[in-house]
Amino acid sequence: MEGVTQVFAHFISNLKFEDLDLPLVNTIKKSLLDGIGCGLYGSVLSWCQIVNQFIKEERGKRESTLWLQRFKGPSTNVSLGLGTMIHSFDYDDYHQAKVHPGAVVIPAAISIGE
Repeated sequence: MEGVTQVFAHFISNLKFEDLDLPLVNTIKKSLLDGIGCGLYGSVLSWCQIVNQFIKEERGKRESTLWLQRFKGPSTNVSLGLGTMIHSFDYDDYHQAKVHPGAVVIPAAISIGE
């Protein structure tokens, strides 16, 4: 008997872009753009600058770009910085939803994708 994780992993691994409905694709684009916009704004906030300075001081393997910081570092650390910037003022991807996962999903996807 397959568990929920196995069923979900099978579904995702077989999913093709052509399988996605246009309204879903448009919602994803809007959420991605919203997250990037929030992150760019967040980059100038003091608490984000503190986190980003820490990430830069840690250095490490140059895998992913920390937006507007002229820095590339480990994807895990960069994801922390991007997530902090996106969620910095709590307006990220809140489109009449009870949850807003963009501050976690977008940095992970972009950092790993890069």
